[in-house]
Parts: sequence; C-alpha cells; structure tokens
Amino acid sequence: MQIQEFIPFLQQQLSLVYEPEEAKHIGFILLEEVMLIKRTHLPLIQKEIGLVEEEKLTQYIVELQQGKPLQYVLGYTWFKDLVFKVNENVLIPRPETEELVNWVLMDNPQEKLKVLDIGTGSGCIAITLAKQRPNWEIWGLDISEKAIDIAAENAKYNKTNTQFKCASILDNATWEWIETQKIDVIVSNPPYIPEADKTAMHANVLNYEPHSALFVSDERPLLFYEKIADSAKTMCYVEFAYNQEQAMIDLLKSKNLKFEMRNDMSGNPRMCKWEYIK
Repeated sequence: MQIQEFIPFLQQQLSLVYEPEEAKHIGFILLEEVMLIKRTHLPLIQKEIGLVEEEKLTQYIVELQQGKPLQYVLGYTWFKDLVFKVNENVLIPRPETEELVNWVLMDNPQEKLKVLDIGTGSGCIAITLAKQRPNWEIWGLDISEKAIDIAAENAKYNKTNTQFKCASILDNATWEWIETQKIDVIVSNPPYIPEADKTAMHANVLNYEPHSALFVSDERPLLFYEKIADSAKTMCYVEFAYNQEQAMIDLLKSKNLKFEMRNDMSGNPRMCKWEYIK
C-alpha cells in the first residue's frame, strides 16, 4: 500500500479514540517514526509501505486503541529539546514541568551548585538541569528502583553526569544523607493527586502511568510537601496541583517560610519557591 493510501486509513483507525485533528496529528507522528520521512514530505512521496513497516504501524494502532499513551507506545518523549526514554515505570513528563525547570535556571546563574531532584522519575528535571548547567552537581532521588534505572539510561543517552539514588524522602535516614551532601537547591514534582480524584482521571493515565508517582492519601494530600518543608534547609522549588494553591500557602505560612507562587502557561497556580530562613 502506498503512503498516500495508508494515511486516511490510519487516521480513521485513530479517530476511534481521538478527536479528528488529534488523530491526524498522531497519525503523521507514527508514519514519520516508522517510515523515517519528515511529516511535511509524507503526502508528497510515492513510496510503498513494506510488510515490516505495516506490521509496526498496526501494532501502534492496536496499542493506542487500547488507551496506551503515545509516549509509551513510541518508548520515548521530548522534554525541553531532549529525548527521554519512558515506559510504565515512570511518569510522562508534562510541559508544565518545563516551566519549573526554567524557573530554577533563571534564578540560579551560578557556575557551581548542588541540586537534588526529589521524585526524579525519568530524570527529566535533573538531566535537563545538568545539560544546561554542566558544572552543577546534580542528584536525582526516587523510591522506585525501576525509575532510577530509566533515569540512569536517560542520563547516559543525553551525556550528563547526573547521579541517582533510590530512597524515600519520608525516611529520616534519607534526610541525613541529604544533609551530608550539602545541597544548595531542591526541586521536586512529587505525587499530589488525592485518591478520591481517580474517578476524574483519563483511563490512559490510570491504566498505564505509575500510581505511586501520582497519588497520595485523601487525608494528607500535601504529605510530601510537608516533609520537604519540615526537613529541607535550603531553597526549594516544587510543582503542585492547580487546585492546591491555598493549601500550599497555608502550609508554608504555618512553617514560617518565605515563599513565592507562580502560574503555569495556562494561568493556573502550579509552582512555588520557598526559602528556609535560618
């Protein structure tokens, strides 16, 4: 089958689970990936889709129709112009988190700095910072060994010397280790979605992305922020849910921390920075 003949078939299959425009967009991404032809050239090129390529595209279609996120289907995603391997052991990096990284970079032009990324997942925050600031010493920490393995692969692929540690920030021993490292800046995008909100989540998130990196108990939705605020003795940058701004303000005020809130690109309050005052 010619590429031009396959394009409408592909878009029709994807329209079963996506809106038409998104189906068209994803269809071209898949063809670009499999045929190794730039998207803008695909409708113009007279080329037969081989058996191997057709089988691969069919596999992608089936996985997408089952609700598997495109990034997991392809096995990678982009984050601030870098490529990151992703699978069901790590969250898919979101554009909002790029804004958190930008904030850290804009605030800290120093040549030397020691940074800890808590809940590193794929390593997208730690590795992007390391790429932009090669002289910084950067650690990524995560409770999941499988996530740490993915992050280490991504650090190697992107040619950074980012270091990783498997540990829980809820353990006091972890904070003893952090203190010995003399960290200057902490950045984190920890789990913050209450269990009760699961019913409002898309199936492709619930069925594929790691719940341990997404959800917290309804009783203590700010559990990880509380622990960081109680234990960190340095500057902290964090991402939180769009509807948690007032709860974050109340928490930080109760800890007598100097803080600043920021909105994301959609105008939602999603980030804050706080400073430990000695």
